[in-house]
Amino acid sequence: MSAEFGLSPLVIIQDYADGHTAEVLLRHAPEQIYGLSTTDFEQRAIRARLDFRSAHQVTYCLMSVEYHCVQLCKAYRDVCASFTAVPAAFGGCDDPIVTYQGPVDAYFEFDALITAVRRAYDTLRYMLWKYFGAATGSVPRSFARTLDACVSLPDELADRLAASWRSVGEPATAYRDCIQHYCPVGLGQTVMWMTRMAGGVWSTSARIPDNPSARSQSGFTYGRQLDALRFGWDCAQEVLDIAGLIVEASVVAANRAQGHVGRI
Repeated sequence: MSAEFGLSPLVIIQDYADGHTAEVLLRHAPEQIYGLSTTDFEQRAIRARLDFRSAHQVTYCLMSVEYHCVQLCKAYRDVCASFTAVPAAFGGCDDPIVTYQGPVDAYFEFDALITAVRRAYDTLRYMLWKYFGAATGSVPRSFARTLDACVSLPDELADRLAASWRSVGEPATAYRDCIQHYCPVGLGQTVMWMTRMAGGVWSTSARIPDNPSARSQSGFTYGRQLDALRFGWDCAQEVLDIAGLIVEASVVAANRAQGHVGRI
């Protein structure tokens, strides 16, 4: 698929004879499975006897991110499937883009996905504060403020988490705030961009604006041709990556506090 169509596989869907379907979300490295990495995060936290409530809440958020990412993939699949009967002369490869007016499931799932991503960042605050925060006071109200207040957070990890918040957390928050407080981010709310590829295969894209901070459909621009699924999938990868880094650093901090050295 990657070689022939230039597309990255995101989800493997296996249909069984008894009607059961298994859906597996892949990570950026196709040999890695998102759900197994989430389980690994939780198991490492349990083995190290980290704060169970914090670890469980993060795991819940990561599972929610995974679920909505899969549902967004399936919404794209369903739109493409509805185009399989379109005549070959319509939307050829020389003029591949047509628009699709129909259900807006993809935008519904994008809304849910970025909300879950933002919630994952918020939930990671508690683990950070537990192992790197000040001895007194309550957990700061934002991820960025928590980073600033975690006085014992290793510099390298602090820089990595700050970069994550700037590149993923802040944009995801901008889309979430726009959708929840101002307006949807879809082009006309029901438009999907379709591309007919070689062999009659269709691909689709739910466009999202370059500037969600405009908070108005009349002010949105789409020059970068950002795709909801690609953006959401990248966000999903990032929150899982930083969750792993945080739990690894928390294990080291917990061991040091107990007079042990090393990882679990």
